[in-house]
Amino acid sequence: MNETYTKELIENYKNPKRFGKMETPDLTGRAVNDLCGDELTLYVKNEEGKVTDIMFDGRGCAICIGSMSLIIEELMDRNIYDLLKIQEDTILDKIGMKKDSPRVRCATLSIEAIKNLK
Repeated sequence: MNETYTKELIENYKNPKRFGKMETPDLTGRAVNDLCGDELTLYVKNEEGKVTDIMFDGRGCAICIGSMSLIIEELMDRNIYDLLKIQEDTILDKIGMKKDSPRVRCATLSIEAIKNLK
């Protein structure tokens, strides 16, 4: 098995946390990887600038979906402005991927969706 596909990543791909469409989000962020077709939409409810609920949906490879699932629980209860400061290294470190991997874009699509929250 390729080291890019850790057991934890595959489990989060097969059973993603907080996966589904939120009915009335306060903020939505979308990101698409045109090269491979991965797409993610992040939904956030916030109260006074703090994340009170968060979900995502989309389609994509194991790295794309698994990465978002791995990071999404860490976003709960955080300040919206702190979310926008998250760096790509956060997810790369979490899944153990090097910056020069050809699959970096798959992993960092989750960060792009977060930064696109409006």
